Order: sequence, then structure tokens, then C-alpha cells
Amino acid sequence: MFQIRAILVLLTALSFMDSANADDTQVRAVLFYSPTCPHCHKVIDEVLPPLLEKHQGRLVVIGVNVRIPEGQSLFSQVMNHFGIPQDDWGVPALVIGDK
Repeated sequence: MFQIRAILVLLTALSFMDSANADDTQVRAVLFYSPTCPHCHKVIDEVLPPLLEKHQGRLVVIGVNVRIPEGQSLFSQVMNHFGIPQDDWGVPALVIGDK
């Protein structure tokens, strides 16, 4: 549950970006998800679409399915890279830039 809150906080913060001061910089993010995860579907279906529409091309989100071997491998590598204890691994997980 902590991870879904953290993702929603990050996404909410993005939604308050002042478009009047925004430049053409893209924010790139990777969303690790499972197709069977209801929390993932909430982020994918309800949270991301209005943010993507609002930021029109300045927010780019790539999804990685952790249920396939390549996605699970990438997820594990990213979690290890950021030093996240394995007990805290879960989806949805969002990486924005190098954070």
C-alpha cells in the first residue's frame, strides 16, 4: 500500500507543474506493473491518462510488465540499483528519471 501512495504523490506533484513556466523538457518515467494488479490498473486507467493529456508529450511513461521474464529481470535490476530491500518490492512502482 505504501508504494501506491508514493506513486500517487509523485503523479499528483507532476499534475501541479506550472504549464506557464514549463519548457520543452520531457519527463521520462518507467512504470513497473502487473496485469493482474488492481492497484496497477488504477494508476494505468485512472491516474495516468489525465496527466498524460495535461502534459501533452512532456510526460512520457513506458510500462514494463513484471509478469514476463524480461520485465521481472529489469524490475529486479532496478530495485537492486536503488537499494530497495526485497521485502519492499512491489507494483506499481514508478521510476522518474533517475529517481
